[in-house]
Amino acid sequence: MIAPRNKLLLPSRRSLIVGAGAAFIVPKLAEACQSIGAPLTDPWATLDGRLNASTGTGANNLPFTTILNGYPLNSPLGARVRYPTNTGSSGQPPWMVAGVDYAVGPNAAYGTSIPWKVPGVDALPAGCTLGTKRITVNNANTIIDGWDCTQNGGQSFLVWGAGSQFTNNKLLKTEGSYANFDVYGANVLIAYNDINANGYDSDGAMIRTSSGATPITIMYNYLRYPGSDILYPSNTPSGNWTLKYNVLADAGCIGGHPDWLQVGGGTYTLVLDFNLVVQRMTPGGSQPFSCYYLSGACSHSYNTILTLHIPSPAFPGSNNVNGIFSCHSIGTATMPYDYNYIDPTGLLGNGYGRGAIWDSFAGTSQANDWTMDLNRLTTVSNP
Repeated sequence: MIAPRNKLLLPSRRSLIVGAGAAFIVPKLAEACQSIGAPLTDPWATLDGRLNASTGTGANNLPFTTILNGYPLNSPLGARVRYPTNTGSSGQPPWMVAGVDYAVGPNAAYGTSIPWKVPGVDALPAGCTLGTKRITVNNANTIIDGWDCTQNGGQSFLVWGAGSQFTNNKLLKTEGSYANFDVYGANVLIAYNDINANGYDSDGAMIRTSSGATPITIMYNYLRYPGSDILYPSNTPSGNWTLKYNVLADAGCIGGHPDWLQVGGGTYTLVLDFNLVVQRMTPGGSQPFSCYYLSGACSHSYNTILTLHIPSPAFPGSNNVNGIFSCHSIGTATMPYDYNYIDPTGLLGNGYGRGAIWDSFAGTSQANDWTMDLNRLTTVSNP
């Protein structure tokens, strides 16, 4: 049974979108209250994801709890400094960051007070079948919660059931034929999972959707070590993706053509906010958040993106990142790249559309992004 805190307090899709647009205005109101002696309330508390994070720190939070401490300049060396000491003008994000200030992945109770369920040992929910290293979910509104899919060779999911929810699970790939999630059903939630692609290619991504698989909501997950892309809507003519409060780590572990997210060949509405991206050097390096043919009100804001010129601990290589945000042939969309905190030191800077923090095309805008290593507003772009 899913922990009530995780299941019941998930924000609605509307609150995710509306909250993102207002987030950087609210802190100024709090500062004004402080100046006149009113009680100080953290303005990020209802915006940055902390209220619905998994309880307990857990193993999934450990790799990155101190990763922002090396960005001092206006902050004490070796310390994590955020609001109210940091209100947005120093080298660290003022909000709480996923995987740093709060946990991502399964609730800490799983594997301790709540035993893991294991495919092939415990009975799967109705309408699910266990194949060779893949579980097929056929029924609508299926709940997959608390499963350890790293045992017995590892399992991935083929999802036909619309409205299904995948929460508090562990996944490990041990072959290259399938994505961790191949999603065909609409309105699927993937949240609070530890998803390890283990360096295997899956012809596109760790999470891959096809026609009709929209909307999809992906939150509070630890996604790492894909052979190629992390997220990819494959053969999907349109879609609505919400990607918030996740940790994305080290794409391109087998030398493929990796993206953190790649959408193209259709019309999409995207919300990509409050994620932590940690990209170290892997055999394939990495591509940016790469988007084509968008429509509607999209958002790439309040993310913390570290392109580090150090080898990935699991899949070390010599290449690194070719860009941060790439969005062209944008159609009717509006795409702001606002209030992201970025360490661009790992950018390669070779070729068209590469080496830039953001690409400037019709419909895009950039404001108040912060270059963390230089401790200043971002001025680098690639028209």
